[in-house]
Amino acid sequence: MENTSSLRHSYLIQRLRNPLPGGDAGIFTFGGGKHHGGISDDAWDILTKVFQFDYMGAAEFEFGAVPEALDHIVRGVQKGDAAFGEMKIHKIPIYYICHKSVEAEVKVRIKELATLPRKYRTKESVLLDQAIAARVPENVVPEKKDKYKHYLDYVGWLELDNNFIFFIDKKVFDNFVTKLPVDKKE
Repeated sequence: MENTSSLRHSYLIQRLRNPLPGGDAGIFTFGGGKHHGGISDDAWDILTKVFQFDYMGAAEFEFGAVPEALDHIVRGVQKGDAAFGEMKIHKIPIYYICHKSVEAEVKVRIKELATLPRKYRTKESVLLDQAIAARVPENVVPEKKDKYKHYLDYVGWLELDNNFIFFIDKKVFDNFVTKLPVDKKE
């Protein structure tokens, strides 16, 4: 079957967690790579108040891929080429920002990333399916409450191969959007 998608394979997906109370996620977030993974100190101070970057344990995340993807998203927003949207997976809202031209494909990709077995092999675990399961109401699946509570800390994902970001936490999404350096009013 021919791939008709304009998106590339999703291989590098940076997990995002709830921010630490002090804001800074620590010096080891990006291991031995560039300082803050290549993110400027000013941007780091802003971002770590919104979310913390999960340590991914692979060099591919440490040497500039994260700031490149963030920069691509910000430039798209500034040019008015970004789509801000909401979708649902198992009745759980997912909020995303991507380029307008690939919005439909991004929604499909997010659903694929939440489904096991996954269509794409990723460098590190995505944990989106677990984060969704953690948010299913207790009255629906009570036995999952304790099994998945650790995954409530995962609030977002930055897809580095196709430059889009998505969140499972509305407050974190809204906080991120307010930090973008442009007016998002249509």
